[in-house]
Amino acid sequence: MPEKFKALPAELRRNMVFHILDGIFFMAAMVFLDQLTIMTAFIRQIRNDPFIISLIPAAMAIGFNTPGFFSAPLIQRIRRKHLFIVVCGLIQRFMILLLSVFTYVIFSVSSQSAGLLAAMIYFMFAFMGGFSGPAWVDLLARTVPPHFRSRTIALRNSFGAAAGVVFPALIGFILANIKFPGNYRQLLFIAFGFLTLSMISFLFIKDNTGLIPNNEDKPQPGYFEFLSRIVLKD
Repeated sequence: MPEKFKALPAELRRNMVFHILDGIFFMAAMVFLDQLTIMTAFIRQIRNDPFIISLIPAAMAIGFNTPGFFSAPLIQRIRRKHLFIVVCGLIQRFMILLLSVFTYVIFSVSSQSAGLLAAMIYFMFAFMGGFSGPAWVDLLARTVPPHFRSRTIALRNSFGAAAGVVFPALIGFILANIKFPGNYRQLLFIAFGFLTLSMISFLFIKDNTGLIPNNEDKPQPGYFEFLSRIVLKD
């Protein structure tokens, strides 16, 4: 791989490096935003209501996995997908900043309202990631050579997974030594910091390599009927 990597044009090599850095920082942030541990415990501290607590995994599952079905036809029309992802990414990151700031006034409203609002903000974070997901996949195909895409994703995941081994000790220390809600505020600020580094890395990716013809494709008619047939058939 090193020799093949060195043989690539400089722009493609740079794209791969920043794709990997983007993934590492994003996955590091997600360690501090884990739906089943950090966020569920955060909501339980606000209000120990099974319904509100269940909204967190639901928000992640629906937010990240559903919007792409509806955004795909729109994204197919967009020429400047890099800018589209940046705009969605900034909104997504703002949600975590907003959630961290919200901890300053969390006791100013009822515990039920605070729990529902926190879950709603978390859902918007997941939703923006799912909404821009098809554009990110398309951009990856445009900016990384076909025979390096799997390795790029594997390196993103491998180095990012290392964060899941290193950071839990820090998370445990913060939760044990800082009083609620300051402990979760710190975790959210750290997550926002990693998300910011992720966005900075993404900004260095150049979408002008021409690996895939950038045609102005129009969505095929009957897109949603086509999806319905897939669901009904399988």
